[in-house]
Amino acid sequence: MASPSRPLLALRLAALAIDGAVICGYAAVLFATTMAVYRTTAGGVPDLFSTVGVAGAHGLAFATLTAPVGLYLFGTEAVHQATVGKRIAGVAIASHTGRRAGVGAVAVRTIAKLAPWELAHWAVFRTVYHEEHLGHSPPGIVFAALCGANILLVAYVAVVLLTRGRRGPHDYLARTAVARAAAPQARGTTCATGFD
Repeated sequence: MASPSRPLLALRLAALAIDGAVICGYAAVLFATTMAVYRTTAGGVPDLFSTVGVAGAHGLAFATLTAPVGLYLFGTEAVHQATVGKRIAGVAIASHTGRRAGVGAVAVRTIAKLAPWELAHWAVFRTVYHEEHLGHSPPGIVFAALCGANILLVAYVAVVLLTRGRRGPHDYLARTAVARAAAPQARGTTCATGFD
């Protein structure tokens, strides 16, 4: 459980670091497994752009990385109102009124949280495809999408800092907030403390 003297922002950053380690661990296992499968079945890494195209390669990355990460975030927050990192750090999500966040709100929060990440993936896949396979720079819309993803990331961080860890843009969209975790209570009752 979180120390009452530690600022919420510090707890939220600790939760982010722990969840980042969980996600990086999954990504490392995924990468090692994928490389082992490629080596044993294809003799090396295949050129996915030539076999399934840019949309197929991006779809494969979405299915194996973004979707599982999204399911991790959604599943842990829908059930426990907190990811593994948030639980260890002693914080939880709740509705903006301090009550348990509903499944719909958690879904909106998860999608909004992953949107900049997926926008960046979309742009990176198309950048690599255009530069490596077509031999020229990608169209301006791809560069604009990559810039947009980075601007969104900066905005997300700025909002979390300005609210001292209480809310990010995804929380505003979902009408949720992050606060210190309360003792476990019955479904539908307050699950976090520190709300105005």
